[in-house]
Amino acid sequence: MSTPEAFVKKHEKQLHRLEGLVRMHLNYQQVMFAFSRLDSMDPQDDPSRIVPFVAEVDCWTSVVAVGYGRVFTEAEGAFKMSRSKVPAQYRNTHDDVMSLRHEIYAHTGNHDEYRTRLVLEVTPHSVQIEPQYQRDIVLGARAGWKQLLEWLDGAIQDQITKQLMHLNTTTDREWSIKSESN
Repeated sequence: MSTPEAFVKKHEKQLHRLEGLVRMHLNYQQVMFAFSRLDSMDPQDDPSRIVPFVAEVDCWTSVVAVGYGRVFTEAEGAFKMSRSKVPAQYRNTHDDVMSLRHEIYAHTGNHDEYRTRLVLEVTPHSVQIEPQYQRDIVLGARAGWKQLLEWLDGAIQDQITKQLMHLNTTTDREWSIKSESN
C-alpha cells in the first residue's frame, strides 16, 4: 500500500485538472452573484441617482463579462472550456458576452457600445481638446444571460462529475466533493 503522498503524486495530473474545475466553479459562483445583483436592479426616477445607478450597472456587467470569459480563455492552472461546447441556441449570447469582455471590460478596444472621440478647437497658437465619451448601456441584466449562465452551471458540474468518475476508475477509490453538511 502506498503512502498518501505517493498516491497524490501518482494522480497529480488528474488532481490538477480537478482543481482547475473547482476553481472554475468558484468563479461561476462569483459571476452568478454579480448577475443576481444586475438582474434585480431597478432604475430609479430620482435624477440624482442616475449616475451612480449607471456606474453600478456597468460594474456588475463588468464582473459578469470578465468572470464568464475566464471560463473560455487560457490561464495558467485553469481549465478552459471550448466555445464549441456552448449549445447553438446560446452561441450568439456567448459571443456577445465575450465581445464585451474582450473589447470593453478586460481590454480597451473598439466596441459598438463604447465610443470616444476628440473634438479639437485649433487656433493659430493653441489646440483645445474636448474628449467626448458615448456609451450605450443596458439597464439591468441583458436578455439571454440567465439561460446562458444556467447552462454554464450544468456544464461545469458535468465536467467535475466526469473528472470524479475518471478518478474513481483510475484509482479504485470512490471520489466525491465534501458537502457543507459533512
